[in-house]
Amino acid sequence: MRLIGVIVLALVALTWADGPLPFETEDVEILNAEAGDNNYRLPEDLDPISYDIEITPYFTEETTPPGKSQFSFDGTVSIVFKVIKPNLNSFVIHENVRLVEGVRLFKTENDAVVPLLSGRQFERDTDHQFLKIYLDTGTTLEVGAEYKLLVIYVGNINETPLSRGVFRGNYKDENGVTRWYLATHLQPTHSRQAFPSFDEPGFKSTFRITINRPTSFSPTYSNMPLEVSLNQGERTKEIFRETPRMSAYLVTFHVSDGFKVIADNDDKERPYRILARSNAEGQGKYALEIGTPITNWLSDYLKIDYYSMAKYLKNDQIASPYWASGATENWGLVTYSLHTLASATIYKLKPHALILLVEAYPELELDDQFNIMYVQSALSADSATSTRALQHTVNSPTEVTGHFSGISYSKGAAFLLMLKHLVSDDTFQQALYNFLDDRKYQHAFPSHLYDAFEKALSESKQEIKTTEGNNLDIKSFMSYWVLEQGYPVLNVNVNREAGTIALEQERFFVSPTATATQQVWPLPITYTTQSSPNWTDLSPVKVMNTKTDTLQNVPTDGWIVDDVFALMRSEKLSFQVGFQVLQFLEKDTSFYSWYPAISGFNWLRNSVNPNLRRHTFCEGLRAGDFEDWSFIFKRRQESNNQADEVAMLRALGCTKNDQARNEYLKNILTDDVKAQDRLNAFTFFYMGDQSNAKFALPFIKENVKEIEKAVVLPAWFQNIFANIAGYLDEEGLKEYETMLTSIQTEYPTAFTAGNSAIASARANIKWGSDKVEQIISVVDDLTPTTTPAPSSSEEPTTETPAPGSATVAFPATLMFLWTALAIILK
Repeated sequence: MRLIGVIVLALVALTWADGPLPFETEDVEILNAEAGDNNYRLPEDLDPISYDIEITPYFTEETTPPGKSQFSFDGTVSIVFKVIKPNLNSFVIHENVRLVEGVRLFKTENDAVVPLLSGRQFERDTDHQFLKIYLDTGTTLEVGAEYKLLVIYVGNINETPLSRGVFRGNYKDENGVTRWYLATHLQPTHSRQAFPSFDEPGFKSTFRITINRPTSFSPTYSNMPLEVSLNQGERTKEIFRETPRMSAYLVTFHVSDGFKVIADNDDKERPYRILARSNAEGQGKYALEIGTPITNWLSDYLKIDYYSMAKYLKNDQIASPYWASGATENWGLVTYSLHTLASATIYKLKPHALILLVEAYPELELDDQFNIMYVQSALSADSATSTRALQHTVNSPTEVTGHFSGISYSKGAAFLLMLKHLVSDDTFQQALYNFLDDRKYQHAFPSHLYDAFEKALSESKQEIKTTEGNNLDIKSFMSYWVLEQGYPVLNVNVNREAGTIALEQERFFVSPTATATQQVWPLPITYTTQSSPNWTDLSPVKVMNTKTDTLQNVPTDGWIVDDVFALMRSEKLSFQVGFQVLQFLEKDTSFYSWYPAISGFNWLRNSVNPNLRRHTFCEGLRAGDFEDWSFIFKRRQESNNQADEVAMLRALGCTKNDQARNEYLKNILTDDVKAQDRLNAFTFFYMGDQSNAKFALPFIKENVKEIEKAVVLPAWFQNIFANIAGYLDEEGLKEYETMLTSIQTEYPTAFTAGNSAIASARANIKWGSDKVEQIISVVDDLTPTTTPAPSSSEEPTTETPAPGSATVAFPATLMFLWTALAIILK
């Protein structure tokens, strides 16, 4: 939804979050940039005003005229810009297209041609993805004047969404006919693949898109509604209305043979539609039912109506069978992976938006879900010694991409939730409005957000005290949490005789050998007491801005579970004490206690997936023969539901039949498995059976070149060699070392990734060996020596599980302990 996107854009300088919920790490390796290299940044010499972009795509041979290449497009872009810096004899923009055929420059005042340097009108810097334009000798741009740059170029329709930019995909319709489509994924630095541009969020412009599609194709979709459609024989020219002022990476267009509207609210004033391939009819009903009220609620909460932000705004959601991440929030046309749209739309909202929706949908218990899924994942990601702050400088595309992580998504959202509790919901709401209204259609810096909260807090007449009794400086509070790495753990010491509780904060590291720091966070403290319990008011009593204080902090059960595992892992808490604390799980049926518990037990088993979590589908194939495997393989090929396809792909990896295993591995490298699923397909195979990883080694050795091509991304190619090590025993690791040595010269990155993973795998094996006696001791202590027989006089009781109950799904603590022990001993 675009209103959610507005929040994210406004906060981009703070968190750089750019993906849907749940967060997905971007895995694109674009350039080999050195950290801190600002040569990839555009100078602020020019200010772009508007773009006119025209695209003519070519698909298969039937739609490609002579002299043109299949899966390419012809493009022209006309950029009007204003000159900021004097005496410019040259200037630069971004481009990463196949071919630049020519450039021309005009002064918009009189449409006069500006002469360019003879023999060197432009230069392409492919290392930095720059297009440099050179003016004729003695010619300079006039400060304050407006110019129009025309670039004629040819672009690629990439094979997979993993390459971002403009890419292609296909699907089979209800008659089994293959149909093609073109889509765009321009976030965060890929508009330059679609058209030469000022490809940084700080440069904002309006955009008018024109698409010349094959007439046999379905109507094109873009950010704005269609204004004019002109049938020109084999091609139809579609001209879309001008967008609001926005960043170039928010541009999108979708050209297809068969996509259509599958759900529509039929409201011309506030249009909301679900778009998908032709045979997805009926799969958009829930997305429509939940999306419209969420949009309206957010409009009310933020006091900014989405549909009033610009003329002709629409709100389309489109599902794509091929997609590299969960979604991209392009203005007016949000694109999702297919299985994502078929599921609950609410779970694809930004974490920041989920914070706001806690009040809107209390029956969904989103506040509890947010804590266990996002706050706790933020704590995990931010506990490493190598973590980074929410805000840090990025310059190259690689650095930008590297910022897409749990720190940005989960910690950024957790920080905002903490801020909401600190200042109250009303003040938080007003601060967001101040910020969005002040910075609409402009770029924003963290200081703008700080100013908005300072203004809202001042207007509310609210005073927040620190440990020292002073009024809290909200700007200093926010900047500390944004600029500092990590987070504190609060050590609580109770002296019942003296009636005092001593608090001391220190930075928490999951590694027990990490060096302590002197960081002191401004830490909001809230607590409740047995005599006056209050579990709903989370406003702080004060902000602890010193190393020590004297207040009590009482967490919920879910927090207890997550904290116990974190403290055991960092060796701040013994296994004996930790598992004694966790004994309450035996009688606890709350989802919010068991979610972090399962995550914690997963850590105990050193990331080896036990059969307890396998679906019966997987178990059936593991025990079945090649005929059984072939049946599911065929069903997967016939499926038109992406979620089912992935589920069956995972199940197919569970086979122990050698013929089926060979077929599975060969199939990964074919078009039958989508490019974005190939890395997971290998992992599914390793997870499917404990013998599969070793079985895969000869195949990987013989097909390294084909694997490198199939997975597309260098980072994913390295992951193929990193992931397998965690599923090998010592014998398998030795065999793997030999294999890596044989490919070291030709594939040095694979060799490095594999050997690093082998070291980690051996460290995990050692950890299990070192801790097994402790686990056995704890299990012995917690296991009752006798089990009382039930009384025949007692009638069995029936208890209705509470919402979110784990009664049916999860057994008691000891079974998980025995499972962890069995896997360590395995």
